[in-house]
Amino acid sequence: MSSIEPIQPQLPNLISEVPAPSFAEALAMIPTWELTPTRTRDWCSALRIVSRMLNLPPSAIPCCTQWLNEHLFQRPPTAFGFGAKHMQATLSRLRAVLAHLGRHQRRPNTLEGLDREWLALLDVLPDGPQRAGLHGLARFCTTRDIPITKVTTEVLADYLAADVQARLAASTTRQGASLARAWNDVVSRQADPGQYNCVAAPPRRVPYTKNLSEFPEVFQRDVEAFRASIAQNTGSGTFSAKGGARKRLRPVSVAMRSFSIRQAASALVITGTDIDSIKSLADLVQPIEHAARILDFYHQRGGGKEGSQLASIAEVLRQIGKFHVCLSGPDMDQLTDWRRRADGPRESGIRGKARRRVEAMAAPRARAMLLRLPVELMRRAKLPDTTPREAARLARMAVMVEILSVCPIRLASLRSIRIDHSLLRLGNHGRLASHLRIEAADTKTGQEVQWPLPLESAKLLETYIIHYRPSLVPDANLYLFPGEGLEPLSHNGLRESLGRTIDRLIGITVTPHLFRHFAAYNFLTTNPGQYELVRRVLGHASVETTIANYCGLEADAAAKVFDDMLLRQRRETRSIADAAFRRGRGGKAGRS
Repeated sequence: MSSIEPIQPQLPNLISEVPAPSFAEALAMIPTWELTPTRTRDWCSALRIVSRMLNLPPSAIPCCTQWLNEHLFQRPPTAFGFGAKHMQATLSRLRAVLAHLGRHQRRPNTLEGLDREWLALLDVLPDGPQRAGLHGLARFCTTRDIPITKVTTEVLADYLAADVQARLAASTTRQGASLARAWNDVVSRQADPGQYNCVAAPPRRVPYTKNLSEFPEVFQRDVEAFRASIAQNTGSGTFSAKGGARKRLRPVSVAMRSFSIRQAASALVITGTDIDSIKSLADLVQPIEHAARILDFYHQRGGGKEGSQLASIAEVLRQIGKFHVCLSGPDMDQLTDWRRRADGPRESGIRGKARRRVEAMAAPRARAMLLRLPVELMRRAKLPDTTPREAARLARMAVMVEILSVCPIRLASLRSIRIDHSLLRLGNHGRLASHLRIEAADTKTGQEVQWPLPLESAKLLETYIIHYRPSLVPDANLYLFPGEGLEPLSHNGLRESLGRTIDRLIGITVTPHLFRHFAAYNFLTTNPGQYELVRRVLGHASVETTIANYCGLEADAAAKVFDDMLLRQRRETRSIADAAFRRGRGGKAGRS
C-alpha cells in the first residue's frame, strides 16, 4: 500500500473558504486514507490524546491550525503527565493529520529561492530560533514580492497572522517580540542600516483602556486631585475636620482606583461620548445615565456576570459621587445600589478559578511535587553544568517557594523582606535565621508578623544568602529578593517568575497568593473547623474573614470524620443490635 504525500495547498485561502472538519470527522476519515495500520492507529491516537488534553470531545475540536495554536499550548507537557518526547511524538502525528487535510504547512529549511539580500541578512545570525523565524519571514516576503527594504511592522504583523494559521507550533503565537528583536539586531549590523526599517512587535492584544494623557488636561487635573484626596488624610491631623478617621490608602490601592477611573472614562468614549467633553470626574456620574452606561458596558463585556472588575469600577463611581462630587438624593442612592449589586450574590469560600487552581495544587502528584520543589530547585542549582547566574535564580526560587510554604505571607510582604532586619537570629548562636519578621507597615492588616522558621528552612535561606544571592546583585541591595538598583524584585517579576517555574516543572498555574489558599486547604482538610488557627497563620484581622474565605474547603474532610464516627459506632453497637434483632420482631425478620 503506497503512502500518500501530505497536501500542500495555498493554506490561507483554503482556511478562509473551507470550514475545518472536527476531530470526530477526522477520526472517521483516517481509516479511509491509504495508510499503514500502524500509522492509522498512531494518527487516531494522537487526536484522542489531544482531545483529552483539551478536555473536550472530538466533535468540539476543529482541525483548525489557528484554533489549536491558541488552545493547545496554554500548559506545558508536564501538566498532562507527558514527557517531552511523548508530547513531541503526539504533535508530530497531529501535524501529519492536519497536513493531510491541508491545514498545516511545514516551514522549509532550505534557503532555495531567496534572493541575495535575504541570504546576506540571514548569514549574520547563527542557527537557532531567531534565524528560523527570520527565514520564515524571508520566504513570506519573497512569495509576496515584498522587497527587503519594505519590511515594516505591518508586514511583520501580516507574517505572524499567516504563520499562526499555517503552522502548528507553540512559537506561532509567541514569536512576535523575539522576531522583531532579531530583525532589528540584524539591521543594526548592516553596512547601511538606514535603508531598512526597524520594526516593533505587534501587541498580542489591543488595549481598550485609554491613557490618562489622551483626555483633556482639566480632567487629568481632577483625577490627580482625587488621587491626592484618597492617598492622604484630610484635615490638619490624623482625624478629619468632620470627626471621622480617614484611612490612608496604600499606593497599590491608589493605582487600582486610578485605573478604574481610566476604565470608566474609556467606556464612556467607547459608548459614544466625545472624549473632549469629559472635563471632570463629575462627568462620569452626572447625568446618572453616564454611570449606567459605564457599568452596562463592563457587565456585558464580562459575559453578563458580576465580579471584582465590575465591583471595583462601581466602587470608584460611588466614591466619586459621594466624596468628590458630593451627590445626594436619588442619584447617590442609585450609585450605592449599583455598587452593592456589582458584587453579585454573596457566597462563602473560594470560588471559581481560584478554587480549581487550589484543588489542582492539592492533587496528590502536584502536592508532592510542590512540597519537594525547594529541594529539587536547589539540586538543579548545584549541577555542574548550571551557570552561576542560572544557579542563583534557581536558588532564589527555592527560597521563595520555601517561605510561601512555611509562612504563607502576601506578595507585598514577601517582596519587603530584607537581609539586615527581617531575618532574626535568636538561636544557634546567631548562625542561622530563627524567625522571619515582617514590619507592620509591610502587612495588609498593619500588624507585625514574627514567624519562627524550621531548621530546614533556615539552612536553605543561609545557603542562598551566602552562596547564590551575591551573583544577583551588588552588596548595597539589602532585599532578600533583589531587583534593579537598590529596589526589591518587582511585583510582576516575582509573580511571573514563580508562575513560570511551577508551570514548567509541575504543570499547574500558581500565584504567590494561592499559597495562602493552599495552606488553609491543607490544614482544614486535616483539621476541619479549626478556623481560629488558620486566622492566626494567615494574619486575618477577624475569624469571620477566615470563615468567609475558606468555609467549605474542608467539606470532604468533615464528611470523612462524620462517616468514620458513624462506622465506628456501627461496629461498637453491633452486639447490642444483633441481640435485639434475635428477639421479637427482629428475629422473625431475620428468618423471613
